[in-house]
Amino acid sequence: MNIVSILAAVQMNIVSILAAVQMNIVSILAAVQMNIESILDVVQMNIVSILDAVQMKIVSILDAVQMNVESILDAVQMNIESIVD
Repeated sequence: MNIVSILAAVQMNIVSILAAVQMNIVSILAAVQMNIESILDVVQMNIVSILDAVQMKIVSILDAVQMNVESILDAVQMNIESIVD
């Protein structure tokens, strides 16, 4: 074999190796992207769940505040009526 054919074979091997490396990198990056998307889906679901729970707590607190205000206003009205009478 002469040097030209050896260099051609080496070049083909290098090209083949680089193609395989590129395919592996693309495959790894695709898997990483899928994992990140999966993690982000879980995070989004957790955030939505937390926000739903916070909203329910706020509604519950506001309902209790409204009931307390109504109770106070009823008591004030009764006191005013008893003073007027």
